[in-house]
Amino acid sequence: MSSVITINELQNVEAFAMKYIAQHLGLNIRPCKAYYVEEEGLWKVPLQAIVPRQVTKRDRDTKVFIYYLDDVGHCLFEKTDKTFTLTSPPSSGEIEREISQRFSNLTQRIEKEILKEGQMNWGKLNWIRTFMRPMYSIVINVLSRKKILISSLEKDHWKFARLLIDEKYIEMDKETSTYLRPTNELTGIWERFYGKEGSNIFAIAEHVIGKVFARRYEEIKTDLRIYPPAAYVDTTKVYYVDAIRFGENIPINENDLFLKYQKIGARILSFDSASFHFKTLVSELIAAELLDREGNYITGRQRIFDNLIKYRDEILQGAVESPGVVQIA
Repeated sequence: MSSVITINELQNVEAFAMKYIAQHLGLNIRPCKAYYVEEEGLWKVPLQAIVPRQVTKRDRDTKVFIYYLDDVGHCLFEKTDKTFTLTSPPSSGEIEREISQRFSNLTQRIEKEILKEGQMNWGKLNWIRTFMRPMYSIVINVLSRKKILISSLEKDHWKFARLLIDEKYIEMDKETSTYLRPTNELTGIWERFYGKEGSNIFAIAEHVIGKVFARRYEEIKTDLRIYPPAAYVDTTKVYYVDAIRFGENIPINENDLFLKYQKIGARILSFDSASFHFKTLVSELIAAELLDREGNYITGRQRIFDNLIKYRDEILQGAVESPGVVQIA
């Protein structure tokens, strides 16, 4: 003898939102309490994202942090008779971008501190030298010639000169505004470095560009559209964010670090290829004293970790630690 259990289907607006979520967004998105927007004549259902972040040490000791992110999007419904019609469905891409932005906001302070930590060395790194070469050329020429004509700059080099002017390393002459010359700040740096063992004009340029990169990082990415050097910052940040979440300066292998980088980076690097790849990038970051190596594992610099751990509560805002691994479909 068989029996049938019948369950009445919910007909409230949150249930209709959940149907759309299950079909199009995934079960890590949940509907919150709906409310009526009188001026639009629509019901609005805010959406919450439940996002796990797992951190695993070399000995496989694992901690899982579940983030509850409110208002990552919403569904708008019009009520017709006894049912609800979805009038403004959010896309998965919109939700993903919002979640990504939330995590970017949580780690913004860490990024600023990392940029500051690396300011003495950013200018020595390969992709920064490659993609910001005009800025090196301007500093070297201004120092060696004492002044250069603005008209001698290539058309797309003025944007680099403008950053150096804003940071007060070079200036236009006040009389004619036709040439660029070093400021007292740049001359002072040259005098402090000049005569030191191994110092040269290119070393001065590396020092200056490192400072500019640290201070004007967002402008370099957005206004100058120079994206590849962001891989250095993203890789360093993703390591320290996980270490701070865990509460220890944890060892991690390069492959795991690469997979974490891919989730937030521009995905412009391969792990191991004939071109510039992730292993090279990590080696540069170690040489720049932003990361360290412990056998076959990557670790953070203890001094940097000690400086950043004070932001742990900020990074874990909206998160709870789970006792085990949680998988959400």
